[in-house]
Order: sequence, then structure tokens, then C-alpha cells
Amino acid sequence: MSGVVAPSNDDLGVVDVIDNPVNQQYEAVRDGKVVGLLTYRWTSGSHVDLDHTYVSPSERGRNLGALLVEHAIAAVRRKEASLAAGCSFVAEYIDKHPEHADLAAPSPGRPPARTGRRVFDVAEREGFVHDRHDVQLQPLQIVTPRVVLRPWELEDADAAYSLFTHPSVTTWTRPVLPPVHNRAEVGELLETWILDSYNAAVPQGRWAIERLDIGEVIGSIFLTTAFPASPLLTLWWQVYPEASGEGFSTEAAHAAAHHAFNIGGADRLCALIEPANERAIAVAAHIGMRPDGTTSDFYDYTLNRYRLDRDDPEQAQERHSLSLTD
Repeated sequence: MSGVVAPSNDDLGVVDVIDNPVNQQYEAVRDGKVVGLLTYRWTSGSHVDLDHTYVSPSERGRNLGALLVEHAIAAVRRKEASLAAGCSFVAEYIDKHPEHADLAAPSPGRPPARTGRRVFDVAEREGFVHDRHDVQLQPLQIVTPRVVLRPWELEDADAAYSLFTHPSVTTWTRPVLPPVHNRAEVGELLETWILDSYNAAVPQGRWAIERLDIGEVIGSIFLTTAFPASPLLTLWWQVYPEASGEGFSTEAAHAAAHHAFNIGGADRLCALIEPANERAIAVAAHIGMRPDGTTSDFYDYTLNRYRLDRDDPEQAQERHSLSLTD
């Protein structure tokens, strides 16, 4: 990774703008924390697509977005390359700075996106870690035979709104997730998740569950700590009611567990589930989780606690198929 230190237009110190080629993004880092992102994709050695710009709400109005774009443009000029402004912020920046208009060019040969989401093709799966359960792992995404667990994007706002306002989902997500009332609130929530995921320690993350055959988001899965000071990793998952009963929750949770154990080196995971949530309890059993008492420490709710140790997924695979209904 390479970086350049550039002062922001405020009195809070300097911001490091870092090129993170593994994640394909430029990162604005203040005091060791990512506070802004500009994602990119090199479609050839001489052309880059600048896809999305994110700035933490608390950092807006400080020209961090412009700082990221300037850094990207400088890199394009150094490479004597061209760029496509897939992000409206980048497009507006170039419109306001016509001296950079000579860099703009259509993206050559990039496959069309599915409803604004990133396309996952066979070539992109090269270099993944394959385990014997047909779960393909890498830091950015997790691929199973039927779904990909990938970072949430702002373009997922409609899908996220439909998911997190559905009564059969909100019954089990509140108060863990705040209620959302409109798409603007969902967009703010996604921005928070995106930045939190990039700042979180491996293997933590918040992923959308996307079906590979139709390219649509059908659910969400989180791998986070139950409490800010807790070292214990906790799995949370939700899927659309229309996608329930087909094993997608089990497949996604199984894959996230392998990510935690194989990428993150975790020794134990847990799940906190309301006693009446029979589907979630069934999913926990399918991936090998065992009852581990109850707790009332979480938002004053009495929840069943389930645990999964490192060797449990291996044992569960001998007993269950990933095609079991959830």
C-alpha cells in the first residue's frame, strides 16, 4: 500500500490518503480510522473506473471527497491513463474542474452492472481460498454455490429498505437495528455500515447476501461483537420471507463461520436469538451451533445464546447438507 499525506481544510490535523489496491479503493484516514473511500476498478492497464465515493457523515463539509478525487486523478495522470466517472460526485468534480476533462473516457469492455451492483464473474474468483465445503473466502467477499456475501453498497438502498422494513424481519431485528422509515435513512445506515466494515478488525463485517443466479440481494448477515467491549464474535442474519425455506440463511451463516475461523482465526462464535424465533434457531442448529444458556444483557431482552467452536462446522458438515431448509 502507498500513501500521501495531505492536509484537509479544517483544524483537526492531517489526513492520509492511501491507495489500497487489495480492496481497490483510495482511503482517507484520520488518526488511524478510515473516514472516507473512493472505490475504483482498473479495467485495463490504461483505464480506471471511479465507482463510488463515501465520506463519514461526521467528516462532511471538509473537502475529503474532493481530496480523494484529486488523489485518484493524480494517479491517473502519473500512469498516463484515462478514467470513467461512474460516481456522480466524481463526475460533478470534473465538470467543475474542466482542466481534467481530457482524462474522461468511456470504460472499454466493462461488463454491464446488474441493477447498479458489482458483477461477479468467474475470473474474479481466481485467487480465493477454497475449502472442502465449497466455500470460497477472501477479505472482500465470500462465495458459496448459490450466494455471494459482499459489502453493502449505496445502490442497495432499495433492497435494504424492503428487507429492513418487512414486518417478518423487523420482528427479530429491533432493537438491534434501529427502525428505518424511508430510503434516506437507509442510505445513512448503509454509509455507516460501509465505513464500520472497513474499519473493523478482520474477520468482522456487514455483508449483503446476493443470489448468484439472479443477482439480487435477498438478505443480510453481520459478523460483529455483541457489545463494543466484548471480544466474542456474534453472527446475525436476516433474509427476505420469499427466500426463506430454501437454505440460503444456512448457506450464508455456514460461509460466514468459515470466514471467521479460516480468515480471522477465531476460536468461537455465538448467536443471540429470541426464544420464539424458530427459523433462526433451526439455522443455528444446521451450522452446528449448540445451546449455551440465556442472557439478559442485550438491550434488556432475554435471548437464547448459541455457540460454535472452531471444530463444530466440520462436525456439522458430516450431519447436515447445506441444502437443508432454513
